[in-house]
Amino acid sequence: MTVWYIARGAGLAALVLLTFSTVLGALMTGRGAAARSASRVVWHYVHRMTASLGLGVLLLHVGTILADPWAKVGWTGAIVPFTSGYRPTRVGPGTLAV
Repeated sequence: MTVWYIARGAGLAALVLLTFSTVLGALMTGRGAAARSASRVVWHYVHRMTASLGLGVLLLHVGTILADPWAKVGWTGAIVPFTSGYRPTRVGPGTLAV
């Protein structure tokens, strides 16, 4: 059961971190305050760190999903969309997103 909690928590954390990184990247490319700011080096650093952390947590999520004996996703279900043994209509969009 612990693997299940880690997998779901890592998935949620990856979603939040990668969303935050995308929003920061979008703000820095325009004419917003983050792009004009004197501390844009800090904004770039935060953007890179949230993206790196998000990708690391995403790898943790995929690894724990593969290790979860109850979900039985398997390598094929993790790579090929909509072929998972566990809720294929819900796992499929996640596979496509990766």
